Amino acid sequence: MKRNSKPKNFKEFLSRADYLKLTRLTPIPCVDAVIMWRGSFLLGKRNDKPAQGKWFLFGGRVLKDERLLDAVKRKVQNEIGVRISDSQIKFLTIGETIFHSDDPAGERHTINTVYLVRLPKSVDMSRFDAAQHSDIQWFRRIDPTWHPYVKMCLREAGFK
Repeated sequence: MKRNSKPKNFKEFLSRADYLKLTRLTPIPCVDAVIMWRGSFLLGKRNDKPAQGKWFLFGGRVLKDERLLDAVKRKVQNEIGVRISDSQIKFLTIGETIFHSDDPAGERHTINTVYLVRLPKSVDMSRFDAAQHSDIQWFRRIDPTWHPYVKMCLREAGFK
């Protein structure tokens, strides 16, 4: 792959069987975004495993040859339809998620670089990726029933 070529998704390189094997055998590098606007944070209700049906941060895999900041910008644009600049992104923390499952599609270990993303204006709620999320919503407080990883990231961002 050329150094300046655009990165591709893992799924473009691997068969489904190889992709599932990779996610079962190795941790996957990911980025996540705590998206803020006027004292609120944005979460999406996941359609896919793992954490299907749960409120979660926006983010996902870092692609081969992709800078972390570029991965955050790509994920925010793809998932909520908003373009952001480097100046809106601030490193927040490192975290990880481990999901064990009998279903290979739900088996994951991710190592996550988490960023705080400050939006200058509210999100057009109709522009989110409905293939990945059944809903998105602004919140002001952490719900005690949310996944521990989500709560940890939100606390790092200063929410209670």
